[in-house]
Amino acid sequence: DGTKLGRALVGNAGHAAASLTDRDITVRAINFQYIGIQDGEAHAVRLRQVRGVVVEDCTFSGGGNATAFLACRDTMVARCVSQGTLNCAYDHWEGTSDSMVQHCVATCARGYGVLFTGVGTEMGNHQHAARLNAIGNRIYSPSAAGIWVCALSQHSSVSAVVLRDNLVRGGPFKAAGIGATGAVSDLLIENNRVEDIKGQSALFLRPDNWTRPRDVRMLRNRIARCETDEPQIALIQALGDDIQVRGNRVTGGTFPALVWADGQRVVLSDNSGGSMTGPRKYRTERAVAPKIDDP
Repeated sequence: DGTKLGRALVGNAGHAAASLTDRDITVRAINFQYIGIQDGEAHAVRLRQVRGVVVEDCTFSGGGNATAFLACRDTMVARCVSQGTLNCAYDHWEGTSDSMVQHCVATCARGYGVLFTGVGTEMGNHQHAARLNAIGNRIYSPSAAGIWVCALSQHSSVSAVVLRDNLVRGGPFKAAGIGATGAVSDLLIENNRVEDIKGQSALFLRPDNWTRPRDVRMLRNRIARCETDEPQIALIQALGDDIQVRGNRVTGGTFPALVWADGQRVVLSDNSGGSMTGPRKYRTERAVAPKIDDP
């Protein structure tokens, strides 16, 4: 019918409810196709205020999002394949928490692969997301970021996040790899592989207008054939407090510095590889210098 909700192929009846009234919705083994709709707000599975969501063994083609969860709890997306989404393949908004995206594939037409946010477009009361996991996914050709964790507002936050064993491979667009911005804390980015990213950082932590990431570990990630095209963009951004960047390996690519650290209580250790165009592997800018363990 042309409305936002009308463009969802599956939506829950309590979408506009003021409380969590819908429970235990499972979507399994369905092939969703948007034919001829070039609209970032056309979502295949759009659920709001649901506790207990499983989307598994589905395929998605076209549209804006494969899954769009708003203020949901206990969500699982597993073994799904998404192709040609214009906004985000596996989207989690408005404080959706206790979530897992695992062993999924996303080939993006534009936008993101996996997105976790504290607040969303509807700006409801659910502004804090926690206990989020993206594990073992493969994301191809994003134009924004492969996996992005962000608070999005002054009063929201995201905490307790694990991003592990994922592959992000860039395509023809400028894009970032895996990372977080704003009020994100207790974040683990471990054992991921980022390949062929152009123009932006392969791994990134950045402040927003209100605050900066803290308590983050970037450990044992592998980066291949990634390039940044501006002198101030390092291959790994670590712009936050209480950050550890350890054991990351780079092959191929060109960039001005391996790591850009700007914060307090930052540890840089055992990171190596790639072809730097600048004079130093680590670029540090705050008055409180990071701890650098490399010999």
